[in-house]
Amino acid sequence: MAIVNEYARQVLPGQIQNLERLQFGWKVDHDNDNWVTFIAMTGGLGIGKADPYLLRLSYEFYPATPPSALFVHPETRKRGTLEEQKKFWPKVINNTSGPIPINVSTDNKVGGYYICFGYTYEFQITHNENQHIWKPDRHTVLATVAHIQQFLSGKYYGGYIEC
Repeated sequence: MAIVNEYARQVLPGQIQNLERLQFGWKVDHDNDNWVTFIAMTGGLGIGKADPYLLRLSYEFYPATPPSALFVHPETRKRGTLEEQKKFWPKVINNTSGPIPINVSTDNKVGGYYICFGYTYEFQITHNENQHIWKPDRHTVLATVAHIQQFLSGKYYGGYIEC
């Protein structure tokens, strides 16, 4: 069983229900035993594509830190090797500005690709504390997922890293 604090155990079920109610076409599958959520998402809708993605969220230090948010293989639900990840991770095109820039980077601390923006746990462990923007009293898992969907649907989306 995953480590999740008592506060997260109390608030996460309601937050996950809110994810399921949103009309983004997400398919949400939450594993209560392991405190992991899988969200089937679609990329490229803003540019006439429909690329499937599977986002895995976990909550070991939530809400003190953002949830871990990683794309996984849609069938195996595993991260895979760095080479395998290229086939199911999105590519970001020139997004270095805006209120919350998002990027996809690699780092050995997280075992490959990670979503590089302030609402993910991976950002927290790969960036200096003065760059952290997550506010546990204000932000929720919905903020993380909504921002990722906004990227997948917007002008910075570039398909898969490797087709």
